[in-house]
Amino acid sequence: MVQADLDAAIGAAGLPQGKTEAGYPEGGGAASGEKVQQLAALVTRLSPCVVSWSSDGAREPLDVLLSGLEKRGWESASVKKEAPSGKGGTYFMATYEKQGWTLNARHNSLQRLNQSTVMATEDACFARLTDEELALVEGD
Repeated sequence: MVQADLDAAIGAAGLPQGKTEAGYPEGGGAASGEKVQQLAALVTRLSPCVVSWSSDGAREPLDVLLSGLEKRGWESASVKKEAPSGKGGTYFMATYEKQGWTLNARHNSLQRLNQSTVMATEDACFARLTDEELALVEGD
């Protein structure tokens, strides 16, 4: 359902197809060998609970994508916020919910970098995380 909603909203926004992916996005960190192994196992376990999308460029396509998600029943769970992020950049964030999933949308614009990301996570899946697993996911 989540990937279908994202793909439909992407198509309606005229964005390139194939940018959504199921599974936890890969990330690099300065973790120790044991933590890297623990994180890899956790990411594998969480992969069925995550759908993400990212794009480089202006924020307008993200706004169109979010509008498309609203038309597909995603409800805003927070006030959309845009704030300055230093050196003339801005940071935008919004949160949506639908049928036990939470979707976080972000856009960063800094001098030469413009990037949008959307990550939807299944609430029940993440609610089962221990404090230690949550710290691994959050990079603490």
